[in-house]
Amino acid sequence: MEISKYKFVLDDHTKNYAKECLNEDESKYNRCIEEIQKWLKTQPQLHAKADVVNIVRFLRCGKFDLDRTKNRINEFYTLKGSTPEWYANRDPTLPQLQHLLDLGVFVPLLKKDPNGRLVVIIRAAIHDAKKNEQNDIFKISTMILELAVERDESISVYGIMAIIDLRGIGFGHVRQLTPGIIRKAVHSWQVHVHGSDFSALYKTIPQDVLPEEYGGTNGKIQDLIDYWKTEVTNARDWFIEDEKYKAEL
Repeated sequence: MEISKYKFVLDDHTKNYAKECLNEDESKYNRCIEEIQKWLKTQPQLHAKADVVNIVRFLRCGKFDLDRTKNRINEFYTLKGSTPEWYANRDPTLPQLQHLLDLGVFVPLLKKDPNGRLVVIIRAAIHDAKKNEQNDIFKISTMILELAVERDESISVYGIMAIIDLRGIGFGHVRQLTPGIIRKAVHSWQVHVHGSDFSALYKTIPQDVLPEEYGGTNGKIQDLIDYWKTEVTNARDWFIEDEKYKAEL
């Protein structure tokens, strides 16, 4: 495999942040990338993406520690292979997924928080627990998040802040969250939760970042729902192609 060079394309502030917080250094890129690509050749069962950009995302996740990076790669592609209910049949035009896109169960904001993080709103009780499967909700949520990460390199540097909106939650919603689903969710995501006191939320995420429905001044959540439905639907070919990258178990 020919080793491609990685070129940092973000601004100097982001570069400095990555260096200070993620142990990122331009002198490390090509050596670390080459090491991971060579290792992936010995792990054909993972069917992992070996392109430079994808490897750098995992290096950042592991703070450029090669062993940690390898573990993260192994965990991610093993999860994809062992969880077909989330990672197979990811055609966004499927009616059940279109419905969840219309509801806006998982909504990334288009403006970052003051620390550069992507902010996502998880509306945990917006769906009908009798009609919508929890696995489909996790499926469309991971699809939206992965597309956002694919298109915005800064997310792999600054990370994600999640707001979990529990308004309207009932027994049916709680019953959907089986121990198995919770374990997989914790394994794949780490999220930050605020209570119902919006004043506390504003200390972390300013109102000019949030939509009006959450006391903010940054437009309406329906506009975000429409935006992500269009983006995810138009990325159908990308999602179908991406399905092949998963471990054989």
